[in-house]
Amino acid sequence: MKTDSIKDVCKQKNYETARRIFGTSNVQWYLESMPLVVFWSGILISLLLFYVVGKRTNTLLRAILAFLWFGGSIVWYFYGYLSRYQECAIAADPMNKKLFSVFGFPISTWPLSHFVLWVVIATLAPKNWKLYIGFGVAWEVTEYLFKTYGKETVLSRKARTRLDAKKYQYLTYWESAWEDIALNSLGIVTGTAISQFLSYDVDGILQLS
Repeated sequence: MKTDSIKDVCKQKNYETARRIFGTSNVQWYLESMPLVVFWSGILISLLLFYVVGKRTNTLLRAILAFLWFGGSIVWYFYGYLSRYQECAIAADPMNKKLFSVFGFPISTWPLSHFVLWVVIATLAPKNWKLYIGFGVAWEVTEYLFKTYGKETVLSRKARTRLDAKKYQYLTYWESAWEDIALNSLGIVTGTAISQFLSYDVDGILQLS
């Protein structure tokens, strides 16, 4: 599919794919709202699990489990979209649509979720902030490797198809970016700053009562 034809073709293709998947002709909610509901619900559940597990594990294991859980969830999300919508995946994903811009930097739900996620994690367990920054950088390296060295599969080259830069934040699905690292770090710094006004147990986990 040529780049200049993607915008015209993808909307129709995505609607046809969604109709086949969900078995209904009215798929707007499934395409535009349901993924956001599922994603933010998953984030909330994940943060609750992070807090509960954090009360029962040591510092390093807690941080590693968090990285594997969130990283694995993102890979699963990407794979789901790429395997179903293929070259039109980034147009089907409502998480990728621009919401607003900050100093010329476009913000969609993806980078916004980066910031929110790390604010909450750093607030719940600020003791591990150095590890969190390291994991954030490691994830961007992972995306870079998928994008650069991946084979012709749904995890790599199909994700590179370019789309309308005015409407969508990321023009490829594996879009490693320094801006993501900056937002991750800003979220961690913000959460750590908030933690200065809260109480923590001996293991560095937020006390809710």
